[in-house]
Amino acid sequence: MATITELNTRREALSASRSSGVARVSYDGKTVEYRSLAEIERAIEQLDREIAATEGRRIDKAARYRKQADAINVERDRRIAAGFWFDGKRFDFDPDSVANITGAGASAGIAGAMVEFG
Repeated sequence: MATITELNTRREALSASRSSGVARVSYDGKTVEYRSLAEIERAIEQLDREIAATEGRRIDKAARYRKQADAINVERDRRIAAGFWFDGKRFDFDPDSVANITGAGASAGIAGAMVEFG
């Protein structure tokens, strides 16, 4: 069985690889190539469980899920702030742009209702 130091060394190498986006990890003279960053994430989770078991503690699954949800929310917010492309045009998604789009949609709805009932 691996020692805490060896497990932490592997975990640090995997974390560094995940952060850099590289799917190849080297530690203790060994190199492992992962198929995806998701596979690296699963390997980190497995190492976290092994480290916790070796230290005689349990992993808080709820905390892990909160951490994942926080990372997803950060990425979502980054993408929203960056705007989006549609039909070759870039659209902003800041609060002012959202208000403008919402207002235009409401005006179109009112105009449509006036034509229909007018």
